[in-house]
Parts: sequence; structure tokens; C-alpha cells
Amino acid sequence: MSKMKAGTNVGLDKNYNNICVGDSIKDKDGYIYTISQYGMAVRNDGGGTFKLSDLTSIELWTSPDNAAVKIGSIPDADLLAEVKKRGLNYTESPEIAKCLDAELAAELRARGYEVKATKTTIIEL
Repeated sequence: MSKMKAGTNVGLDKNYNNICVGDSIKDKDGYIYTISQYGMAVRNDGGGTFKLSDLTSIELWTSPDNAAVKIGSIPDADLLAEVKKRGLNYTESPEIAKCLDAELAAELRARGYEVKATKTTIIEL
């Protein structure tokens, strides 16, 4: 099995959200797992490594402090929608707030995404 890049889709959770390499998921028993570069769910408490198909009622999980969305796990076109869905403002993440647009675009390209940007300027006279 070959290694996959962060953000590579490996399956769906019970709510049909994409599960990607680097994401955290939670099962019906409350165990938290991180998706490895091999697409396997690694239990965070050291309880083993599992195939997604072996887990029941999994869903994407964010930490109790409502951690910011990871850029690598969401295609850039869907980033703002996902941030809004989770009730966050992307500037809540200090790492993202410090990044220039060009740095974010370069990181997304390095992870295999096609990056397109549209900026609107309104000039009132």
C-alpha cells in the first residue's frame, strides 16, 4: 500500500462528509481516530489501527475547543463553506490568519489541488 498525501479522500462518514488523510473521526463508542497516510484509522489512545469499514457510525470530529478547519483536508473551493458550516471564521486560526494568499495557494497546489481565485472590488463614488 502506498502513502497518500494529506487531504486525500479515503471514504465517507455517516453524514456523507468526506473523510481524508489527516482528519480525525469518532466512532459510535466515542473513540477518536486519526486517518493515516495509508488510509487507516489509528486510535488516538493507542488502541490499534483499523480499516474504515471495520468501524461503526463514524463521523468527522473536531476537538471540544472547536479547532479550526484544516486546510489540507478541504478543497479550496469548499473551504469557506465548510468553515461557515462549522460556525467558524477562518481568521480564528492564527496559522491561517498569518498566511498570505500566495502561501495558502502554494500549499494547496503542493497537496494536489487546482487553485483558482476570484476577487471582487467595489468602488463607490
